[in-house]
This record gives sequence, structure tokens and C-alpha cells, in this order.
Amino acid sequence: MIPISLTVQSNGSGGMRLGISSEDSKNIFIHRKVIVLLHLTNIEIIKCKTACGNPSDGNGKWIPINPKTKKPYRKKGFDLNKKELSQWLLSNFKKTTKGESITLKFNLEKTGDTFCLYFIAN
Repeated sequence: MIPISLTVQSNGSGGMRLGISSEDSKNIFIHRKVIVLLHLTNIEIIKCKTACGNPSDGNGKWIPINPKTKKPYRKKGFDLNKKELSQWLLSNFKKTTKGESITLKFNLEKTGDTFCLYFIAN
């Protein structure tokens, strides 16, 4: 298993999500919409997919320029955002204020095309 840290962030609509760093997004998860199973407790597992972040081509290389606008994409990592995840984050961690962040530690394991993240601590 590989240790990985995710950041608790606002999802912009009153809830919370987990942010994945640009480097981990690019080097570990590689593509948008990959399946992630979040093991938050021994019995609570939330299935979600990576979202947002920079797009990648079929080989996993990030696309630096938007083909429609010809402008560079802003480098940013993927997010994990689901209603059940937001509820778990809101009930277990206080909301952050602007400029403040909460980092959660997970162990990462990949099984086939699925990534499993096991919550360790904050």
C-alpha cells in the first residue's frame, strides 16, 4: 500500500469534497472518472470517481492546451466529490475557513482498474 494525503475542500455548494494533488492526479490516478472506493470505516465504503482536474489523452499524458480555446489548462488535481462523502466529512471534521486546510491520510491500493483508499487519520 502507498500512503497518500488528500485535502478536505469546499465543493462550492455548501458541502465538502476531497482534493487530490496535481502530482498524485497525474502520476497515480492519471485519468478523470476512474473508480475510487473510499474505505472510511470498517463498514463505511463510498464509491466515487475522480472528477475535474486536467484532461489526459488515451496514453495518460495530460493535455496542456485546450483545443477549443488554444489557452493552457490551469494545472490542478482531481477531486472526489459525492453526497455521502460530503456528509461524512461534515459530520467528522469542522468546516474550514478560507486559507485553512485539513489533510487526511489514506493508504492506497490498486486492484485492476479500481483504486481503494483506506482512511488512516488526519
